Amino acid sequence: MQSRRDILVIDDDPPIIEMIVDLLRYEGYAVRWAYNNSGAYQEIAAQPPALILLDGTMYGRTTTLLEELCRQVRPRVPIVIISAASHIGAAMRAQGAADFLAKPFDLDDLLACVARYVEPR
Repeated sequence: MQSRRDILVIDDDPPIIEMIVDLLRYEGYAVRWAYNNSGAYQEIAAQPPALILLDGTMYGRTTTLLEELCRQVRPRVPIVIISAASHIGAAMRAQGAADFLAKPFDLDDLLACVARYVEPR
């Protein structure tokens, strides 16, 4: 059963995951995370989230991961790309991402982006 507030964060940088998870949990969201592709697939198989926040440059394989995730979960689950490589935003949207958030991001911008896709508190 999918929670309307369940978010999956996929990033290979533990401090980024910790910051995002702490913020979103403080705001009342249920948050899970994965550090790699296999972990992401396991989390999705266990319970599809309401939203995926995906590091846009993770291991240089994000396009493949994004394509696979889009086949598995879109359009039911929006995927937001988060990346310091702002030039990839348009390409990732063309691949199927719902939105793009550039790193470094303002925490209020992250919360506003999440609230567009997941029921806020």
